[in-house]
Amino acid sequence: MDTAESAVNEPAGENDLLETDPQSARVMRTDDGRWSVHARAKLNLGLRVFPARPDGFHDLETWMVPISWHDTLWVDTSEAVSGLSLEVTGRSAGVPTEIDRNLVGRAATKLAAAAGIQPRAKITLHKVLPAGGGIGGGSSDAGGRGPGRGPQSPLR
Repeated sequence: MDTAESAVNEPAGENDLLETDPQSARVMRTDDGRWSVHARAKLNLGLRVFPARPDGFHDLETWMVPISWHDTLWVDTSEAVSGLSLEVTGRSAGVPTEIDRNLVGRAATKLAAAAGIQPRAKITLHKVLPAGGGIGGGSSDAGGRGPGRGPQSPLR
């Protein structure tokens, strides 16, 4: 079992919350065929929130920098996988695990719909970033679906 796999299958301990063996690649293919995606946090240096639009959302103006602290998504698209599933491990208190409530699940579902395909992937999200901490944990995870955009899309 490699280090990345053990991080998914073992409960996160106090010392497992920080990246101690950083890897330079943001999106990698693991030895077992899964995709590994580092969804990096961001540090807001400036943030301006505009009044609510008619749809209830706010336009934002931000000045931010990415930082190396990250959550990790593993995406399994082996032939044994059917449908779309999501498992959340690590610092997961308060993080929704339902596909339609979690930003990762919602992004994967919308990406597949936009591509006109049925999603087929088992997504494991290992949380390190605090939920609701203002450093992009949820939105970075949703945007970290990188391999879903290429010719070998796991959401085929």
